[in-house]
Amino acid sequence: MSYYVIGAYAEIKFGGNTAGVVIHENLDEVFMQKFAAEVRFSETAFIKKIDK
Repeated sequence: MSYYVIGAYAEIKFGGNTAGVVIHENLDEVFMQKFAAEVRFSETAFIKKIDK
């Protein structure tokens, strides 16, 4: 699992709306909800890796 913090809609570093992006192979919905709550980004996207 890889996790990134992204500044969306930013024109400068550390500006814009902060969002989390998680790239994973297989996470269940309960884990994803707990993870988003733990990192405190309500805008957390989970992208499932389906092919190398």
